[in-house]
Amino acid sequence: MALVGLIALAVTSTDGMIKRLGAARWNRLHQAVYGVAVLGVIHFLLQTKIDISESIMVAGLLVWLLGYRVLHRLVGEVTLPWQLALSIAATLFTACGEALWYAVLSSSGAGWRVFAVNLDWEMAPRPAHYVLIVGLSVTLAAFLWSLKPQPAKARRTSSRATSGAIQVQSGS
Repeated sequence: MALVGLIALAVTSTDGMIKRLGAARWNRLHQAVYGVAVLGVIHFLLQTKIDISESIMVAGLLVWLLGYRVLHRLVGEVTLPWQLALSIAATLFTACGEALWYAVLSSSGAGWRVFAVNLDWEMAPRPAHYVLIVGLSVTLAAFLWSLKPQPAKARRTSSRATSGAIQVQSGS
């Protein structure tokens, strides 16, 4: 299903297809990428036999990305505190997901041990560690980008101005 979805999205990702489908239908179709991504991660998890570290890390990163999209729709601009909270939430999801996977597969209480290892930074890096590092790196990059001076924006002057007239606003 995921492969068919990706093929459909690839075939319709041209300017000609956007014109043929119309912007609204094209956007609706391309929102299927979220479902395709979830199916892809589920497939990755199911094909993994013993060590799910890589697939659960990908799942955690997808949770971060989808969480960002949800926050952007709900609150508009995703500020640094929201990004920090999202990084922590995706990290906890990753740690709990990995622990739950092993808890279901073994009866020896391995889930709690796996969860404890995710909280220990002295051990080898776990998937939750990587999700936290990537999430915090994106947050740091966004913070550094916000310090960069932004160029002047063009805006319409007034409703009485000639159609399409713009004026460059100074940075002050």
